[in-house]
Amino acid sequence: MGRYQVQTGQLREICGHLRGGARAAFDLVEHPGVVRGRAGDGGDPVLREAAELFAQRWQHGLALMGADARRLADVLQLVAETYERADAAATSAMTPRRVRRG
Repeated sequence: MGRYQVQTGQLREICGHLRGGARAAFDLVEHPGVVRGRAGDGGDPVLREAAELFAQRWQHGLALMGADARRLADVLQLVAETYERADAAATSAMTPRRVRRG
């Protein structure tokens, strides 16, 4: 409609990528992997503590990033739906209607 057009398909595609990134971040949070698992094998208590602290903070940061990505995807989805409804309403309002004469 008019010169201004929002590519809602692209917004939905970006939502999919963001949701995929959020899932990947949460997968890493749920399975912290080698750093935490091997920290106990380090031998040196100071190194082990540092490795465990690093793993905890990394895990926390990934959880925050995943939550932000999920929220952003939700907002972009809402934006796409809102633009589609607004476009449909504007198109409907501009479509000439037949007047019945009786």
